[in-house]
Amino acid sequence: MRQHRCLLTLLICLLPIASLGGWERGGEEDADTCANNHNHDKGERQWSLAQWVDAMPQAHAKHLHVSSQRTVHENGVFTSQRVDTDDDIVRIPINACLTASSVASKVDGPVRFVLEGRAGKHAANALMESVDAALAMHLLHAANLKKTSNIGEDGNVAKWLGMTPTSIRTVMSLTPKELKALQGSNVLAFREQVSATWREVYESVVVPLTNAAPSTFPPKRFERARFLWAMRAVWSRAIDVDVRDASRDQPSTLRALCPLVDMINHDASRPVDAFVKNGVLHLRNRGAPITAGTEVLVSYGNRSSTATALVYGFIEHDNVHDAVDVLLEASEGAAGTPLARRRESLLRRAGVLSSASDGEDANQGNLETPRFLANSLDPHLVLTARLRVATEEELDDAEQIARTSKRGARALLGPPVWRAGQSNDARARITLLDAADALLRRYPGTVNDDDAAMSAALASESPGKVLAIALRMSEKRVLLASLDHVRAEFSEEGAEDACDARFGDDLARMRCRKLSKAGATWAGPEAPRFDVKFRKDEDGKAARPGEGVRVRVVS
Repeated sequence: MRQHRCLLTLLICLLPIASLGGWERGGEEDADTCANNHNHDKGERQWSLAQWVDAMPQAHAKHLHVSSQRTVHENGVFTSQRVDTDDDIVRIPINACLTASSVASKVDGPVRFVLEGRAGKHAANALMESVDAALAMHLLHAANLKKTSNIGEDGNVAKWLGMTPTSIRTVMSLTPKELKALQGSNVLAFREQVSATWREVYESVVVPLTNAAPSTFPPKRFERARFLWAMRAVWSRAIDVDVRDASRDQPSTLRALCPLVDMINHDASRPVDAFVKNGVLHLRNRGAPITAGTEVLVSYGNRSSTATALVYGFIEHDNVHDAVDVLLEASEGAAGTPLARRRESLLRRAGVLSSASDGEDANQGNLETPRFLANSLDPHLVLTARLRVATEEELDDAEQIARTSKRGARALLGPPVWRAGQSNDARARITLLDAADALLRRYPGTVNDDDAAMSAALASESPGKVLAIALRMSEKRVLLASLDHVRAEFSEEGAEDACDARFGDDLARMRCRKLSKAGATWAGPEAPRFDVKFRKDEDGKAARPGEGVRVRVVS
């Protein structure tokens, strides 16, 4: 699906984008249709993506059309008829989509031939190890040839792929200067890991291709910048679907880049069900009916702002799924002691990831990362804090529950989460408050400073900086809210004694005691939220520099 989903008053919207064709022609055209793009509000002329899709066998899309009838420079999918709850929004033959299977049959064949014959099997295997990389190569290959033999008429597929925006602005595309605004955020480490993986795939797959067959894979068309663009396009536009009738030797989920579906924008309140059955992809409405004449919006899932900024390039206000990951040491005090090993063992058995968990456990994905949440306390985090400071006697109690419960150590997660008593609560309270405050202090400036920085970024129409500052503000709000959640969940009784026992110097004790008080934080009060719109002139063209942004502060 598409990046830059703008929910009008709900999302921070970025600047205009151009089509893939526009990139190759100097960026003169919009990313709407391949013909008569600029009059799209008056109807799709010469070529219609929805009509092409609807003509496919078993498809259902005649009621849909792509339009830019929005307050921002972005396209969306609109419906001319009502779509009731449990009705299909769209149906498309799965072979009309770019999938691992289509890549293997149409693109991977010649690519693998070149790689195995001239560059070695290692490079060929590396391509199909990553579905995203395979889809990205398919996208680049089609862009280069201006056609593809995937399905149907080559020209129609090329037109659809030509609508892919060239400026896919996410955290993955931010410049070093823009990334400075994210100092302290966990997203920087994750971004670096992803970037390293993408660089490795480029060097092991794309470079050997351009060296071995420059006429088929011209180096300029497959340069690193274009490959990274293609990876961002796949990340932000592909959809993961369930395969309802998969055999035992087939995957139960499928990652696909599908025409029309990839242009549907996001609304967290619009749940859908995406699945493949009998070779047809169904996108089914599971929310309220969609009114005729309105834009089709669907939920991309329960994602934090960190995830939406990284993958899609937007921040959603009042995101109930906002979270900030935190890895606490599994045990307070010296690591490797019998007490520390007991604590770590209980956490792993309860399915909780800590900084002491080994990499193998983390890579298997069988451990949950504790997180500070926007609207509540994460039970994995609460259990981590309580076990981290638990005494031998308190651990005995936890072990007894783990031995006698059918759920084993996972029973400690509740509900309700295991509680060892007031003394343990006081120590856990200080642990959580200190962890949230430590994360806050990693960011530059206060939330009020971010208010001024955001105003400056909006005034200069710097979308990358707007995205970075918005993400920083979002994460800070989560941590500020978490301080209140901890204070509400854990009694203040015994907090001063816990501070005195934990910290050796007077200054640290004073800071701990202050932090424990309700409403006390270095970061100041929560800043106002921004309602951002990039508007057009009356003729539909981009507003002149300095006139394209309106900001309304929401209480």
